[in-house]
Amino acid sequence: MAVNYTGHPFMESLIENKPMLISLIVAVLGIVILPFGPFTDALQLVHLDYDLRIMFFKVLAFDFIASFLIDRVLVFIFGRVKQKSL
Repeated sequence: MAVNYTGHPFMESLIENKPMLISLIVAVLGIVILPFGPFTDALQLVHLDYDLRIMFFKVLAFDFIASFLIDRVLVFIFGRVKQKSL
């Protein structure tokens, strides 16, 4: 979601949009922290096997990096969208 959140003129930049930035930070922290330790016990979540946890994080990292690279390649090929004046 953050990769294709590209800023002006369509949207605020991520730094200017504090609620979006905070929600992304909370989401990433939740994804990283929840599979481990006391949170799984407190929330009665199923304990993931170590290998499955590592695979989960690899898939998440690959998805983020691939999305970013695809976005950059498409911007390089097609250029930035410019707003037409009315």
